[in-house]
Amino acid sequence: MAESIKTILGRNIKNLRLQRGLSQSQLAEMVDVSFRYISYVECGKSFPSSEVLESLSQALNVPVYLLFCNNEAHDEHIDTELKSAIVDSLNEFQSSIEKLRNRINTL
Repeated sequence: MAESIKTILGRNIKNLRLQRGLSQSQLAEMVDVSFRYISYVECGKSFPSSEVLESLSQALNVPVYLLFCNNEAHDEHIDTELKSAIVDSLNEFQSSIEKLRNRINTL
């Protein structure tokens, strides 16, 4: 039997919260709900409103859709972000090298 959306959502919120080193109370304060409400959501006993979902995604720094994804989709998103960050860093590095070469050539 497939997992319910509440179960997937709750597990993802809990995993993301723990990855960021946040307690339920800290996340609750960031989202302006009670820590008990966060607990109910994480256990799959409660389903947040769209406003709370947006607040959770902002507090956990992920797009809303990732709160509903299985681990593979989340990992793929992280891999894509990491690849993008690496490419950006390499491009900046290459640009710095080119500027340095130009300065050396003008000496």
